[in-house]
Amino acid sequence: AQGNITAGGIGIHAETIGVGSGVVGVNPGVTVNYGTTATGAITLRSVGIGIEADIANAGPSNNDNVAVTVGDGAHVVTVTSSTADGVLATTNADGNVAVTEAALGNVTGATNGIEATNTGGVNGSITVTANGGVHGGAGDGIHALNNAANNDSITVITGAGASISSTSANGIFAHNVGVDGTVTVNSAGNVTAGN
Repeated sequence: AQGNITAGGIGIHAETIGVGSGVVGVNPGVTVNYGTTATGAITLRSVGIGIEADIANAGPSNNDNVAVTVGDGAHVVTVTSSTADGVLATTNADGNVAVTEAALGNVTGATNGIEATNTGGVNGSITVTANGGVHGGAGDGIHALNNAANNDSITVITGAGASISSTSANGIFAHNVGVDGTVTVNSAGNVTAGN
């Protein structure tokens, strides 16, 4: 999607639902690119989640990756939700979750700005890279949660030009529940927590 979007519900919703271990949806990855080839400033405004990319019930060992990219680094690309997350990327299967925001991006959510989660896979990493503005309201600016059982990592990287903030919670929240999990946060930009 490369143009302006206004939605009373979810702005963009991309979902794959697999059943069992490869019966339906073998490697059913989900990718959403918004404003990655924009020719000018564009805006997505929604009442519900701004951009949602998710995999549900795909089963183990399918390497079900979820990836969301906002912006191209050359144009102002804005994603705003008035009641929910700005960007939600999530899976409950094996696989990686990645959210990348380019410079000049601006993601705002009434709850979390960016939420990236694995809610039940065995293996999988979460990576959030933000080079623009990310703002959460009642929730976190960036919320990264990994419930994968093993071999799971969380990496949050913010560039020098990034501004990450929350009105009421954490600027960046990164929590790993897995047995072998690691958490890495490299922040070169500004981070502001709420009250």
